[in-house]
Amino acid sequence: MLIATQTFADSTLRWSVDNYEIVKDTTDASVKPGHGVFEFFITNTGIAENMIQYAIDDGSTLEVMPKNGIFSVEAKDGLHKLQVFLSQEYFEIFIDSIFLQSGHRMNINLNFQSVEVPVVVFKPVLYLYSDKEHQANIELNLNGSLDFTYPKYDGGWSCNLVKDGLEVNGKKHSYLFWDGELNFNLNKLSDGEGFIIEGKSVVGFLEEKLTQMNFNAQEKEDFITFWAPKMSQQGSVFIHFIFNEDYNEYANLTVTPKTDNQFRVFMFWADASGFNTSAMKEQTIPKFRREKFHLLEWGGTELNFHQILTNFSENFQPAVR
Repeated sequence: MLIATQTFADSTLRWSVDNYEIVKDTTDASVKPGHGVFEFFITNTGIAENMIQYAIDDGSTLEVMPKNGIFSVEAKDGLHKLQVFLSQEYFEIFIDSIFLQSGHRMNINLNFQSVEVPVVVFKPVLYLYSDKEHQANIELNLNGSLDFTYPKYDGGWSCNLVKDGLEVNGKKHSYLFWDGELNFNLNKLSDGEGFIIEGKSVVGFLEEKLTQMNFNAQEKEDFITFWAPKMSQQGSVFIHFIFNEDYNEYANLTVTPKTDNQFRVFMFWADASGFNTSAMKEQTIPKFRREKFHLLEWGGTELNFHQILTNFSENFQPAVR
């Protein structure tokens, strides 16, 4: 992920990550002694003129981005932390440790990543329960696309709710299954809430949290046997849940007749081994009220390490349970 080549001569320094690249570091006689210059170039094409907000260490400055996408910042020589913000449509760029030499100009390309990215969703399943037998129709409206469904989704599912489960086209099913791709705004994961746990503790953690959510025994077993095998192999794991209305923004669900209660949960997780963070605030876990005609749905996705780094600054560090 990080490519680095360095010599102590001018112009041969080149470090790169996905959202920024240090392309050149040269001496500049115009820079006053004891200082250096960061020269930034916004590589994104098609971005309208905008306000740039940047911070060097504890300072913060707001300025109009030049039309050529280049702006310069003078700073004292030494080790610095940089943070650059373009707009709510893009992730902030963090550079948590960079050394600026006296009398040098360092050229840095900034490649802002969109906060809305396609994410493959795995095994969202819907369980339907009712205190009386009746028919129900379920429709999904996705910010994305469907892939595989079972039973087949043909503009919706038409189900018969029976005493021991549900029926579609005369066949009994434990749940309705779908997967596909959703365009998630990953910037919403940057609220500092979630969990960092050891991989070997995943099963116990999921048992605890799913019980708090009021999953029944079968739902817990289905969830844990699907996710825990891979998660438990990691040294540590980052987990963040979204619930109900937040999930509806990406996969809106319409049930007719209307359910008395719905509980929808989607889990983001990632291998967090070596994750450089400071205090992770634990999420509040809501509890599902199971009564009359009700629906429970769960699904999830694995994020990659870069997506986690893009969302969380150096202000977080692992709090292993």
